[in-house]
Amino acid sequence: MLTWLSENTSIKEVSVIKNPDSFLERVERERPEIMFIRLGNSDIPGLNIGRMVKAMDQDVSIVFVSSERDLALDAYEVGAYGYLLCPLDRNKFNSLINRIIA
Repeated sequence: MLTWLSENTSIKEVSVIKNPDSFLERVERERPEIMFIRLGNSDIPGLNIGRMVKAMDQDVSIVFVSSERDLALDAYEVGAYGYLLCPLDRNKFNSLINRIIA
């Protein structure tokens, strides 16, 4: 996913936040336009992260990434712009990115 993002000339910067302790501070400081949140890979549930981010900034486009289809409805209730299933499909990924940045 990082490689695909870096190949898109419309995207100026990509940051990866792996540490949940510094997560909210960095989001508040950096104010991302697009955020990908992996569900199931953190001590803090990804849907809760999405809620916290939306509470800080309603304009951020959140895309949840998961191998579980059954979380998609919950993700959209949080305010997700998109939901991608693993393994990621490059065409679907690029299509979603293009809709966000259009």
